[in-house]
Amino acid sequence: MDERQTLHLKLSLILQAVTAAVLLLLTATVIFTYFQSVAARRTCSYQAYLEGQAQSEGFVDGAR
Repeated sequence: MDERQTLHLKLSLILQAVTAAVLLLLTATVIFTYFQSVAARRTCSYQAYLEGQAQSEGFVDGAR
């Protein structure tokens, strides 16, 4: 192999490594965002449940 091919091979490997790192970071971000969304949805559902319980028991804003 001559110098030009060696340089091309090194650049190609570096580009592949950078691409793989970016894809892993993107995947981790998507997974993290999904779990944050699920947690937020559970919190909202629980708060709505508590508000429904308070209304059914005659409480309005914590007072009878």
